[in-house]
Amino acid sequence: MNLYSIKFVFLGHAVYGLDEIKEDALASAAFFVNEDKIKFYTVPDANLPIDSSRNQVNAEIIFDYIDRFSTISQEPNEIVIYIVDQDMYIRGMNFIFGVANTKKKRIVLSLYRLKRGYYGENMVDVQKYRERVFKEIMHELGHVYGLGHCKDKNCVMSFSKSILEVDHKLPMFCRDCLDKLSGQIEI
Repeated sequence: MNLYSIKFVFLGHAVYGLDEIKEDALASAAFFVNEDKIKFYTVPDANLPIDSSRNQVNAEIIFDYIDRFSTISQEPNEIVIYIVDQDMYIRGMNFIFGVANTKKKRIVLSLYRLKRGYYGENMVDVQKYRERVFKEIMHELGHVYGLGHCKDKNCVMSFSKSILEVDHKLPMFCRDCLDKLSGQIEI
């Protein structure tokens, strides 16, 4: 039985994308918890520091920013998903779609590459964008619930090195990953 609740916090410019993806964010989180345990918040004045040499935000700094400046607190037994609109990276990677801090039960998800085509140009159609958001929220929540990356390239838990790989994987867990989750959530 699941004891967690999930809080989505839209930071800065991502606030403007809330209406576009709220339904998909809710649907992906509802796989893990009851809908009445999912809440949405916005912090429109969040000013995340951008690494000017890369024109990206270091995801680790986002976690630090949250600890120092966020007006939204994290309750015990709560998973918090921070949504940003800036391109993100972590040390050793050119970019990331999202990252989970499994110990603190926090996720940071970037919408930046999810709404663009393969080369970061042109916006994709809204349906494809929404599907990508759904998959990446499922993926990061899978990490919080103890799953690692899956070798099945169709599984939502497979590691995606490009947006093409995000598009390729299915918006669901493979049988092995579902079995690993079965004791933690009601499937």
